[in-house]
Amino acid sequence: MSRQEKINMIAVAYKRLAEFVDAHREAHAQHGRSLRSVVLFGPLAEDYDYHEIDILEIVEGWPEGKEGAKLTDEFMRDVNCQLPGRLYPRIVNPKEALFLAERLHPIIQSVADGYKILFDSENFAKNLMDDVEEKLRINDSLFANKFARSATNACSID
Repeated sequence: MSRQEKINMIAVAYKRLAEFVDAHREAHAQHGRSLRSVVLFGPLAEDYDYHEIDILEIVEGWPEGKEGAKLTDEFMRDVNCQLPGRLYPRIVNPKEALFLAERLHPIIQSVADGYKILFDSENFAKNLMDDVEEKLRINDSLFANKFARSATNACSID
């Protein structure tokens, strides 16, 4: 595939993701839920590849835990949007999103590696990711300081 063809497919993916967000807003509303945020992360968010489409969807009224995971599969089958790659959705409610962010869960760290917010009611995802990025900066700083002290201690001559 040429570079231009890849760019075109990425553009198609973004167009279809806009349709995806609209369809999901409507579908959640029909079930008495409210779509708060949709965050694209992974290779497509970095305009690198369209084959894997990683989505974090934050929905008010979404059930927690295993019930939510089971409902994700059903919901995705019912609200089928034609995307050019394979979709890897993660749907959580706002409480779960805050919990994952507070604990710097691997899914949240993956999002923080590179993301684009596709939809964000009341800046929920923006504020969440700002907090996550700040925690990651603090953790990186603490690790760097600890590593520097260890290296200094290892090199000292008594």
